[in-house]
Amino acid sequence: MRTLYFDLDGTILDIRCRLYSIYVDIVKELNGVALSEEVYWKAKREQLPEELIAKRSNIESLPKYIRLREARIESPEYLECDQLIPQALESLSELRRNNRMMLVTLRKSKQNLYQQLRKFKIEPLFEGVLVGDDGEERWRSKAKIISNDSRFEPRDCSIIGDTEADILAGKNLNIITIAVLSGIRSEKKLLLNHPDYVIDDVTQLKNVLDRFPG
Repeated sequence: MRTLYFDLDGTILDIRCRLYSIYVDIVKELNGVALSEEVYWKAKREQLPEELIAKRSNIESLPKYIRLREARIESPEYLECDQLIPQALESLSELRRNNRMMLVTLRKSKQNLYQQLRKFKIEPLFEGVLVGDDGEERWRSKAKIISNDSRFEPRDCSIIGDTEADILAGKNLNIITIAVLSGIRSEKKLLLNHPDYVIDDVTQLKNVLDRFPG
């Protein structure tokens, strides 16, 4: 049986509303001028650092922007903006029949994380939820918590995610990497890290897995 390690934000959950809402609210508080949603997301998908996006918004204090963003990124108020990727639940339910599925995410608040998983009825689809923080490079954190999974076996595993952190973690662990375009990186940026497969979103995952031997 294959083991699939799924990222959450941008892979199963659409987080665009949350990130843009946080950005707009803080920019307004700091007397800046917010970029349009289209311009903001183009910058994010091309991996422009949040600090540079904030600078382009003519805010009063960059350090304060970063502090406020860090404080709000997982707050219940803004997590309410998240939505499931369309048809993700149905696709994951089907995949669960023939695969061992694990959720891998970097979140500071486990309480808020599990509230979201219950809200979207995600938790029962997974055998386990592996949670780390981003105290070090994100890909290193993900690689570490996956490698510590008691049933981790590289030859039968894949990682599915929307950022370079997921791809680099998978490469480090010598497992198959599947990048999705439903999150915060463009295809161009994801391809720089040479994922084994690139798909639009998790609803296309079954088509990829069907190509695997065995």
